[in-house]
Amino acid sequence: MKNKSSFLVILCLALSIMFLLCGCSLLDMTLEIGGSVLSEIGGLITAVPGDVTSTETDPEVTADAETLESIRSAEGDYGYRYIENLSNPAERKSFYESLRQVCEVFHDGDSDAGYDLSCRSNESFYRSEIDDLKKLGVKVVSEIGVSGLSKAELFETYNLFREDHPLFYWLSGACVYYSISSKEEMTVPVLCTEDFSESSVRKEMNASIKRESEKILDICSGYSSEYARALAVHDAVIDRIDYKTVGGVPSDDISAHCITGWADSSGCVCDGYSRTFQMMMNMLGIDCVTVSNTDHAWNLICLEGYGWYWVDVTYDETSSGECRVFFCRNDTEDIFAGTSYIGSGNFLENKHELLEPGGSKTKAKNGYTYEQLGLIIVPALPERAALPYSGPTE
Repeated sequence: MKNKSSFLVILCLALSIMFLLCGCSLLDMTLEIGGSVLSEIGGLITAVPGDVTSTETDPEVTADAETLESIRSAEGDYGYRYIENLSNPAERKSFYESLRQVCEVFHDGDSDAGYDLSCRSNESFYRSEIDDLKKLGVKVVSEIGVSGLSKAELFETYNLFREDHPLFYWLSGACVYYSISSKEEMTVPVLCTEDFSESSVRKEMNASIKRESEKILDICSGYSSEYARALAVHDAVIDRIDYKTVGGVPSDDISAHCITGWADSSGCVCDGYSRTFQMMMNMLGIDCVTVSNTDHAWNLICLEGYGWYWVDVTYDETSSGECRVFFCRNDTEDIFAGTSYIGSGNFLENKHELLEPGGSKTKAKNGYTYEQLGLIIVPALPERAALPYSGPTE
């Protein structure tokens, strides 16, 4: 583009239709620039003249030591470590760390999210973008200046960060940036869902999360093995909540898709179960990632050096009492045999569907056709254990 003050706004949106179709909110969608896209989605992608100045996070501002320790105990680092395998790792890590700093300060801080963007000097552009944010149901926490990353790398790194941090329940699945054609730097607004934009609401929810997680940690302190602790978390999550449906279909409430549905006992769908389990594993120092396909979300955990194993807390939520069929399984176990679940054979073949970053797949479901772009967690999952778990269980 020749106009040095032209803007491009590209929104990488969480595929909201998944809330309605399958109870899983982890798939994301990138909208590409192009004439047809501009005409189809109107204000979501805008090009107008004006002056924009980007703002970066203040490196002097951090959460207090006690809050910081509590927050970091609940984070994972699988995505962060995986960045070493990807393009431009230094630039990705810089963006990742900036995201972490913004989120740590906001999570239990006194600030409310709002609609403050650094592009305010262009009134028409600013108002158009705010209208779009309101349609998405999000508000702005802060803005980060990012250089040296393509839009695909930016999107992928944002998702890696989000998947490492289940505690940041308020962090939107939408990744947004805008830029001036004459500058290499992109401005990335960090977005919060409207439900948790107010500090008082977050503080109340954070107190519930702290209280309930401490109960589980106290139970786990009575066990010596990682297997037993992970099983205790699995059982405790199931005991506290039920699978949340509305009218017989998975709930699309925001709280059902993250740890808040567990914290306030209102109930969760699959990604709420898996994110809660992941957060508790992080607190216990057990490696864990959340995995998903187009229909479901569950976990992989690494135990005692014996390898990575599948855990599906949602599938073990039954109305008939205690169920541990889907706890600590490897790829070779035929755990579907003798159950009411569809399919037979190993866990991976029946459930896991990996989408490569930047690749696309179209699938029709329930009358909808949608295109999925991006990644589930990372381009490659950790190698699973070849044999059933045989380590300590006490």
